[in-house]
Amino acid sequence: MINNIQNKFSKNLKACLNSAKNQADENKLKIVPLNYFIFELFSVEGSLLSDIFKQKNLDQETLKKFFLKTENIADNELKINALVLSAFTLAEELNHYFVGTEHCLSILIEQPPKIITQFFSEFHINPQKLLNQLDALLRGNSKFPELTRQFKKTPATDFPDDELLTGDDGAIISYFSTDLTDEKVQSDINPVINRDQEINRMIQILCRKHKNNPVILGEPGVGKTALVEGLAKKILQGEVPNILLNKKILSLDLGSIIAGTMYRGDFENRLKQIINEVKSDPNTIIFIDEIHNIVGAGSSTGTMDAANLLKPILARGDIRCIGATTSDEYKKFIEKDAALERRFQPILLKEPTLIEAEQILHGIKDYYEEFHNVKFSDEAIKQAVHLSSRYIQDKLLPDKAIDLIDEAAAQKRIESSKHLLYSELKNAEKELATIKRHKKIAVREEQFNRALSLKQKENLVSDKLKQLQEKIDQEILLNPKEINEDDILAIISAKINIPLSQLKHGELSELKKLNSKLKKQIIGQDHAIEKIVHTILRSKLGFQSTSKPLASFLLLGPSGVGKTLTAKMLAEHLFHDAEAFIRIDMSEFAEKFNSSKLIGAPAGYVGYRESNKFTDLVRKRPYSLVLFDEIEKAHPDVINLLLQILEDGHISDAEGKKINFKNTIIVMTSNFGSEYFDKNIQIGFGSNNDDNLQNQILEEMKKSFRPEFINRIDQIILYNHLSKPAIEKIIKNKIKQTIPLIEATGLSFDLDQKQLTELVDLCLKQKNGARGADKIIHEYIEKPLIDKLLV
Repeated sequence: MINNIQNKFSKNLKACLNSAKNQADENKLKIVPLNYFIFELFSVEGSLLSDIFKQKNLDQETLKKFFLKTENIADNELKINALVLSAFTLAEELNHYFVGTEHCLSILIEQPPKIITQFFSEFHINPQKLLNQLDALLRGNSKFPELTRQFKKTPATDFPDDELLTGDDGAIISYFSTDLTDEKVQSDINPVINRDQEINRMIQILCRKHKNNPVILGEPGVGKTALVEGLAKKILQGEVPNILLNKKILSLDLGSIIAGTMYRGDFENRLKQIINEVKSDPNTIIFIDEIHNIVGAGSSTGTMDAANLLKPILARGDIRCIGATTSDEYKKFIEKDAALERRFQPILLKEPTLIEAEQILHGIKDYYEEFHNVKFSDEAIKQAVHLSSRYIQDKLLPDKAIDLIDEAAAQKRIESSKHLLYSELKNAEKELATIKRHKKIAVREEQFNRALSLKQKENLVSDKLKQLQEKIDQEILLNPKEINEDDILAIISAKINIPLSQLKHGELSELKKLNSKLKKQIIGQDHAIEKIVHTILRSKLGFQSTSKPLASFLLLGPSGVGKTLTAKMLAEHLFHDAEAFIRIDMSEFAEKFNSSKLIGAPAGYVGYRESNKFTDLVRKRPYSLVLFDEIEKAHPDVINLLLQILEDGHISDAEGKKINFKNTIIVMTSNFGSEYFDKNIQIGFGSNNDDNLQNQILEEMKKSFRPEFINRIDQIILYNHLSKPAIEKIIKNKIKQTIPLIEATGLSFDLDQKQLTELVDLCLKQKNGARGADKIIHEYIEKPLIDKLLV
């Protein structure tokens, strides 16, 4: 065993052992003392300890005097053989192929003999800090290439049960790729539905003599990677032309190839080895997901990146390569390099239709049913597609629909996991982990009898754990839970913050109550409320284009008549969430450059890619009411930004991201035309006067706003001056809200009709609408009561 272990020693460790033996021979010692070996370990040039010793001004002579003095020779409480065996165990745990000086140092510091303790104490070295540094270096083993497996054929190993150390055919590519045509890998991959045309196009390109490298382009979530996995499945099942039979598709992990390549030339050497292996095997096709990352990958000063290394190979057709990336990334990284772009043949993958998405979900649902042990109803599949298409706008089908059914199944699985046996299972797992930890410590300390006893106990607990798991699995298997429409509705409700009741019972029932609710809160503007509710209802019933916002309103009228309050109450009743009300004060956008506050600063300017107060809010809350308050104060260029929102239902921010407004309600308020309202103050003026007033204001508006902006608004609504009865009702409501606060102070309050009429008259004189009512109540009711309390 020891001889086999010696084959695993690194060059440095072998040198240390030989030097210690030579030193012992010189001193005519039969056994090599531990301190001789420690001295050699501590003297290795370029090690972590050598740097620390330099900081402490410890030279070779000082170390020699301390470790080789005669009184320390008998100190053998941890013998060299035991130390090396423990280091060997540590290397095995870390999956290192060689045992090095670093492993021995780690064992010495973790289980220090007396001489090590004395040394650290005398020279003021923190052993725990040193141990942490060693641990970090050993686990990040790229800095110790001699400790990790070399990518070539190696001799037999001492660890036959550990596949990382047994070796295979020595192929480097197997360490950096996944074989998609492997039966075990394919068992975890969903089938590809309704993509035969794209797969056939990919087969056609792969069968070419030259430029046989397809690249799949599509937005995130449309199934680019799944398309390649689908081709791999067809190859495995033999459903491809003869030229592709027995081929294998290896998914290359570019990140792993780059990882650990610290020094110049490491990356090129590694990638060239991979390329040579692929060239030598004509049955290998490589797949690189996010292929745009090859541009610049692994390059440093004076070296080539992955793209330049692959160009000549791809041009000659020596290897077949499939790539996948988004259209934007392809344009940004691949297209600008004409030499690289001509090597690839693009295949555009579009988002599936609703019907196709349903077929895809029906095709893959068995895999999710088996994994989660549930059953999906047909209605659940249909709702997952249609609800995700309607309510989740920042993702694409089929990805967003698959997310819904997966999350609904996970939720159902969590609910069914509250089994009495689960607590017993958890306790058994904790017990097993503790036993394994103690067993490792016992082996390291050479307490083999205790380790054997713990091993027997480990077997018993493992059997118990297995029986518990089998029992739970059987009970769950016999009672699969069904995922129905309600489960999908609950997930979508949680995702986008729409009340579950609104999704379940439909929005029509809510909208029927909206008219009466708003009229109770917005006094004296019944005609405006009716127009607003009618427009929203028309949109919800599908009579309006689905590419536009749900509704857009321009509310005109003097200050204090309820325009902003209407927007607030509308958001509250429709979305049931205060955060669904997004207010933008347009007085902040009086200058042209202020538009960056809405969509973000353009590239090259301060604030680029920083959060902005508008598009980020709408992206997070796609179901919301957006209020542009005092629209007339905004710069015309800022108004132009709203044109795209009103017409197409989306806007692009400074980074080019599309922000969806199709599920928002746009409300704009303005005091525009106040002078016309002042001229037409009549209590209960007729409809003819109302129409004339609207025509006058619209004509005046055309001088300030472009016609295309006015024409894109669903409803332009005039708010009346508040009549005397309306003011009286508003004051009554406000006083009613104030009375509980007054009574809480111990005072009583009463208001007769005469006093109420006086308050109304005062409010009308101020011509400030409902805002004037607040001031009147404060001045004539709240202030006297406060003064009375202070007396």
